[in-house]
Amino acid sequence: MTEGTGRLPSWAPIVGLLLVTVAGAWLRIAQIRSGLYGDELFAFREIAGATPAQVIDNVLKRSIEVTPPLFFLLANAVARYGDPSVAIRIPSELAGIALIPGVWLLAGQSFSRRAGLIAAAMTAFSVHAIYYSVEARPYALLMLLSGATTWLLLRYLDDRRVRWLAGYAIASSCALYTHYSVVFVLFVQFAWALARNRDQLLRLLAANAVALICFLPWASQVRFKPGARLTMAPFELDWGTASRWLRQLVALPYGDDIPIRQLPGTLPVVILAACIAIAVLASVLKALESRPVPRPSARWVLFLLLAAASPVGMGILSLAEGLEFMQSRYFSASFPALMVLIGVLLNMDGRRLGIALSTIAVGTAAWGAVRATDREYQRPDTGGVVAWIESTAPPDAVLIDRVRLTNGSWVLRPYLADPRRDQPRPPDPRVPDQPVPPDLVAVATRSGKDLVLVTNADSMTQAERALESATNGRFKLVQTASWPGLGGGLRASFFRNESARP
Repeated sequence: MTEGTGRLPSWAPIVGLLLVTVAGAWLRIAQIRSGLYGDELFAFREIAGATPAQVIDNVLKRSIEVTPPLFFLLANAVARYGDPSVAIRIPSELAGIALIPGVWLLAGQSFSRRAGLIAAAMTAFSVHAIYYSVEARPYALLMLLSGATTWLLLRYLDDRRVRWLAGYAIASSCALYTHYSVVFVLFVQFAWALARNRDQLLRLLAANAVALICFLPWASQVRFKPGARLTMAPFELDWGTASRWLRQLVALPYGDDIPIRQLPGTLPVVILAACIAIAVLASVLKALESRPVPRPSARWVLFLLLAAASPVGMGILSLAEGLEFMQSRYFSASFPALMVLIGVLLNMDGRRLGIALSTIAVGTAAWGAVRATDREYQRPDTGGVVAWIESTAPPDAVLIDRVRLTNGSWVLRPYLADPRRDQPRPPDPRVPDQPVPPDLVAVATRSGKDLVLVTNADSMTQAERALESATNGRFKLVQTASWPGLGGGLRASFFRNESARP
């Protein structure tokens, strides 16, 4: 593969980078107030109202969290100065926005500014990068730090200044404190650098030793908690597993409740694959015309290995543990290298074909990113649900939280004026798929209080009927409201306790 040789005005890449960074920032910031969803609720419980020491204790001992603490400490620091249900996402937002120019720097240093601009644009409009730039989890920070370690290492190898090596050691340590999956990327970086620069053996060993020594205080406490193991699907080499991998490739962060053909990232991924196939074929044909046939550059090999590092590493871990780790979020450490590869492949030496392919790929990605802003593909507006409850039902109404779209539970708690009202009860194990917990219904019946029932929209009708049937008409359905979003959205129903009326 060859680097781009087409010339652009010196200001053009900077203007282009500014435009795609602003567009990418808007796509991310516009979603920051969407409801906390899935594992974000774990983060909220571990972070909100806690001291830094309590955050570390929560992550280490008091939850099933299996992630290092750096992101949670950063989110905790920010959450002290605003609404924690929004503020805990700020580190992800900042990291996700910074990743756009970061990828431009990485590709520009290793290949060309044109390739860097394409890579930055693909990052700005990637539904994967956008989704995790909004999520209050470590993955956006992981992407940024993974790219930073590669950039700093290459800067050091270019000019041998110790400051870049020191930065590489610090960034590597921070990456380890962000997510364990980065270890595969760090191993590839070290092995490649050593193979290409054996005269730097002692310095490379010293830098990595510093990173590991800094990580040792946490590493000595790491363990895979039994509760976390129970949340993981078993790993099996069968068609079901293969189909889940395919969905992860195309659907990226989105769940199984939306048909894959309807997802905003499906068409962009298919078109991108077609553009890359055409680009590779054109490059191969051009290479075959040359004598001798050019060999791939060392840095091309590096980025290819980096892009494969996390998927291959997590696959090996899946085999070793017998658990399913082949999920797109666990591949985030390889994301910057993948974007650089895409930028280089689509940068067809400045020829018209390359310009056309990159325009099509970036344009389709931008279309998919804008489409992903539709409410159907957003996290449900949990804050809106609570606002409706507090304006519709009496303050003492019994609240039944039966939302099952999350791992974290306590879906409404971050938004309630009195968080103690959100006390979901586990279903009776003797009654499969029990839609309404009888203990809370009994409390409302005895006390004469009204009821509010909140659950996933697609299962709400069943829950409403079950409630009316179980109480022999004591509770009358007065008003309902629905909010679209992932997991089927949310629906709330207000029931008046008729037995309490004269």
